[in-house]
Amino acid sequence: MPSLRLSVAGVDAPISGEQLDEMHRAKVSAKPILRAAKVATFNAWTAGIIGGTAAVPSAIFLAFGVMQGDWTSLPATLVGSVLVWCAMREKKAGARLGLLDRRAVATLALNQAFITAAVCLYCIASAVIALRAPTLMSQLGSAGSAEMEAMVADIEGMTRSFIVPFYAIVAGLVALVQGLTAMYYRRRGPMIDRHRATTAPWILNMQERGVI
Repeated sequence: MPSLRLSVAGVDAPISGEQLDEMHRAKVSAKPILRAAKVATFNAWTAGIIGGTAAVPSAIFLAFGVMQGDWTSLPATLVGSVLVWCAMREKKAGARLGLLDRRAVATLALNQAFITAAVCLYCIASAVIALRAPTLMSQLGSAGSAEMEAMVADIEGMTRSFIVPFYAIVAGLVALVQGLTAMYYRRRGPMIDRHRATTAPWILNMQERGVI
């Protein structure tokens, strides 16, 4: 069986058992960092799909609505666009993290703040638009029956009472998830520092190039 060989600085030499042990320890040490890189890639695809799904139809509705003075699709268009932009940043930063780039940690953590801010602003704008929208009775006119009008008014009032709590819950959940995700990425920073301090330079060189 041919022996494994290592090429460093143009010199080809067989890999010793000690070097194989070093490589194994380096791979184990880098696992949490590489796992975070995979999480970033998954998050990037998720944000991109959600953002694209929100932005494209909303932009079409907005284009037609603007001609009639209807801007209600603007919040969804903006938040979808921001999510797509954040997805591209997340994917690039995730790839850099996989190559042990310490700066990628800050980029990924900051990205979660952008997503949180965008969704919270969307929730506020959507709640305001929904609360200021004309009532159903004002659009349909008199129902011809006082009981029917009272029933419709009660249903509409109940529906409107859920608007603010609903968007508040959505914003709160997003802030919680993104905050925890940012903390998760932040913890990779010290891991990268420890990994670099305890790993041989020749192994780091290969990991930074994605060889191992």
